[in-house]
Amino acid sequence: MIIKKAFEHSVKLFRKVLAGKDVEFKFTPAKHIKMPTLSETSIYVHIPFCKNLCPYCPYNRIPYDTKLIKPYVDALIKEIEGYGKVYGKTKITSVYFGGGTPTIIGDELTRITNAIRKNFNTVGDFCIETNPNDISEKTITVLNDCGFNSISIGVQSFNETLLQSIGRTYSINDIHNAIMLAKNNHFDTINIDLLFALPGQKKDDLAMDIKRVLEYCPDQVTYYPLFTFPYSEISEYKQIKYVKSPSIFKRRKMYYQLYDTFKSNGYSKCSVWSFKKDNDEKKYSSVTRERYLGFGASSGSYYETHFTLNTFSVPEYISSINSKGNAVSLTMNFTKRLSIFYDFYWRLYDTVIPKKRNLEFSSYSVEKNTHIHIMIKIFLLLKWMEKGKNEYRLTRKGCLWVHFIQNMFSLSAINTIWSAGKKYAWPKEVKF
Repeated sequence: MIIKKAFEHSVKLFRKVLAGKDVEFKFTPAKHIKMPTLSETSIYVHIPFCKNLCPYCPYNRIPYDTKLIKPYVDALIKEIEGYGKVYGKTKITSVYFGGGTPTIIGDELTRITNAIRKNFNTVGDFCIETNPNDISEKTITVLNDCGFNSISIGVQSFNETLLQSIGRTYSINDIHNAIMLAKNNHFDTINIDLLFALPGQKKDDLAMDIKRVLEYCPDQVTYYPLFTFPYSEISEYKQIKYVKSPSIFKRRKMYYQLYDTFKSNGYSKCSVWSFKKDNDEKKYSSVTRERYLGFGASSGSYYETHFTLNTFSVPEYISSINSKGNAVSLTMNFTKRLSIFYDFYWRLYDTVIPKKRNLEFSSYSVEKNTHIHIMIKIFLLLKWMEKGKNEYRLTRKGCLWVHFIQNMFSLSAINTIWSAGKKYAWPKEVKF
């Protein structure tokens, strides 16, 4: 505990040094919504409904309620139309649907995707998250009709005992049917999400999970350690109340097991958590967009100059959209220095850091930015990174430790911000 506290304190001090002493890490109520001109951006759509609320899941979701579906989608479309008036000609490089369980709303997905195409200049992939027990022939038909060409299936494990330990209710047969339905419908990219370092999971259990997923030859595999948050229901769920985030020792052992096995089976790293087939150019990612517009309850929008966050409350989201056209609850301004640090943070997540970056409102060189260059030198010294002609690349060791450090960076901030968002529909201020 003492080591963890010391590390968290070091992380906070480190980000202050990188971002600048003048930066306040806090969200404040959004009085005015700034919408700067953008040459390109991406879109995120949040669908909060779930039939089964997994207790370890930290994301904003509520029980499936047929009475709320249409009002929520109506509000989403109004929000999309409003932003389309400003960014209708902006190039949209990707559209991503997350949740919750986006596929749970069925044909309503068609209304949303039609609205996006009508109001925006979409030139990139349409991506969506799914669960094995929500994929059927009808679901696949809807996804095809909507034009989704990338799909992520949240399998989590092929071990039914482990699935039960984290509150998952589907069977191995459900997983098989879901994957085969996706494969037989020719999506450009199929990603399979799995968890590692689960409670009670042994090295042999992980090896079997890896073996099973490789048998399906997915385009991409994303492996996460189990995250837990104080505000999630995990501490109240009796069957798995003992579940906690895995230790760094268990995580390191299993991470290297994953890394080495996938590398030896024709996969390469495309993020600190993800492996894609060596010959695939496309990758599936939910978090590494340079800028994005977020639609739906709890969605965020990142403009590079600032970040906005919608209210988490579904009823308040619907009411606010209908009354004033937006549901922005909080905002945080980004200095040029902070936006550069934020971009560098996500390039580390990609495991490939270009020596030069051209952003919408700023450009930077990792070798000319003093603080970033010092960090690069430290990474090289620790053998966490290798230098290429036009980029730096994380090594096997670097992927592990960047993954761990980013957990400490992200989870503390996310926990603080999302705790406030879930507790208050319109928080007064959130420091993190």
